[in-house]
Amino acid sequence: MTFDVWKQSKLMNGLSKMQTVPTQAPIDNLDDLKRLAGVNTSMGEEMSEQGTNLGQIQRERNIQPGTEEWFRLWFAKPKLTGEKPY
Repeated sequence: MTFDVWKQSKLMNGLSKMQTVPTQAPIDNLDDLKRLAGVNTSMGEEMSEQGTNLGQIQRERNIQPGTEEWFRLWFAKPKLTGEKPY
């Protein structure tokens, strides 16, 4: 294996660019970490309410787990795709 000058210069050039990128200060606050991660604490209540509603619909319509209808009910993304789960 021979020494490739061009490859080495690309590596060194990339290294120098990475060293000049400013870094963010360490995150000490848990609230900041949650905000950056996109975790919303109030979302748990919404998810629980939605799960209760879907469970009620499943019982009313006698939808069996594992069927195509069940997957459509539980895994549809109406806010994303506009699909009607039931």
